[in-house]
Amino acid sequence: MGFPALLRSASPNEKLNIAVIGCGGRGGSNLAELSGENIVALCDVNERPLDAAAAKHPKARKFIDYRKLTTS
Repeated sequence: MGFPALLRSASPNEKLNIAVIGCGGRGGSNLAELSGENIVALCDVNERPLDAAAAKHPKARKFIDYRKLTTS
């Protein structure tokens, strides 16, 4: 998972809305670094890291299938 370019919103005081696909391993590390932003969606086929990430970000929607995340 990578973030080649992040575009800021109009105000530098606003938080980015972030969706994370892959919440364990490297994705979990990236998620930890971005925890100050607005985490809106989490997706992982493995429910263990998905549930662990959801416990830290309870407002984020959970998905097991990334195709459902991209269409919601």
